[in-house]
Amino acid sequence: FIKTTKMKVSIIIPIYNVAPYVEACLQSVFNQTYQNIEILLVDDCGTDDSMDIVTNLIKGYDGNFEIKVLHHPHNKGLSAARNTGIKAASGEYIYFLDSDDTIPHDAINNLAKKVSEHPNVSFVIGNIQTIGYKTYHYPLLSKEYINNNNDIMADYLQFKWNVMACNKLINKKFFILHNLYFTEGIYHEDLDFSFKLAYYAKDMACCYDITYYYLIRQNSITTQKKLKNFIDNLHIINNNFGLIDAKGDDQYNKRLISNYTIITIYNILIDIIKNKNRNISTQDKNELIKQAKNILETYKGYNDYDMVNFFRKKIIFLPTIILKTIIPIYCMIRKIH
Repeated sequence: FIKTTKMKVSIIIPIYNVAPYVEACLQSVFNQTYQNIEILLVDDCGTDDSMDIVTNLIKGYDGNFEIKVLHHPHNKGLSAARNTGIKAASGEYIYFLDSDDTIPHDAINNLAKKVSEHPNVSFVIGNIQTIGYKTYHYPLLSKEYINNNNDIMADYLQFKWNVMACNKLINKKFFILHNLYFTEGIYHEDLDFSFKLAYYAKDMACCYDITYYYLIRQNSITTQKKLKNFIDNLHIINNNFGLIDAKGDDQYNKRLISNYTIITIYNILIDIIKNKNRNISTQDKNELIKQAKNILETYKGYNDYDMVNFFRKKIIFLPTIILKTIIPIYCMIRKIH
C-alpha cells in the first residue's frame, strides 16, 4: 500500500453526455487510496447536465486531490478531449478514464506499485472487468514485466493484452517523446493508440488485479456501428499493417504477423457482414468487404501461418456473395451477436 509518493498520476476524464454515470465515475476516483493524484476533467460541450453534476460533486469534495476543469469552446470529440487533458497534465504518469466507467478504490495504487518495482516503465496495464449490456473477457496474458520492444509487440500481435486506451498507466515523458497524441476526428482511436504504444514501448508491466470496471452501454459506439466506424477501422488497420511491414522482416516473427493480419481482417469481415445498421447499404457493405480483402492482399508476403488461419484466409477470399451467406450461419452457430 503506497500512502505517499513523489510520483504524481494525472487521471484524464473527458465529460460528454454522461449524466446518468458521471457521479459514480468521479466518486470512484475520489475514493482512491493512492494519494498523489491530479484529476483533469475535460468539458467537451455535451447537451445534458453532466457538467452541472460535475460542478456540484467538486463543490462537495473535501479530499486532497487537485482537480482541474478544462473547457472546450465546442464539442471536439473524445480524442481531442484526451489530448487537451494530456497537455494540461503535470503528473509523471497519465491514466485515461472514460466518464461512464469506474475504477476500484485501489486501482491507481496497484498500478503504481508496478512503477515502483520497475522505475520509468513505459506503461503499466491492469485487468478489466466488464459490466452492463454485454460482458466480455479481456484476458491479460503477458508476463508481469517485459523489457524489450520485440516481446511487447509479439504479445500485442497475439492479442495478449487489450487495446483500450483506458486502464493503462502511461509514462508521460515516453508519451510525449513518441508523439502518442490521439488522432482527432476518427472512431476506434484506441486501436490506433494502443498499436503505437506497443510499437514504441521499451518496456511494460502487468498488474493482474482488476483495476477498471468497463460499462458497455446498449447504444454505445461499440454496439451501434455506423459506416464511419468501419471506414476508420479499416484505415487504422491498414496503417498498422504498414508499420509492421516497414520493419517486419528484421524485427518480428513472420508467423505472428501472418496470423495477426488474417485474424484481424477475418474479424472485421464478420463484423461488417453481421452488422444490422439499416443506414449501411448493401453497396457500402460490398465496398467495405472489398477494401478488407485488398488490405490483406497487400500484405500477402506473410504466408507463414498456422492451419486455422490457413482456412480463415481461404474463407476471406471467397466470393463476397458466398461470404455473406456463410458468415451469418457461422455467427449463429457460435452465438456471435
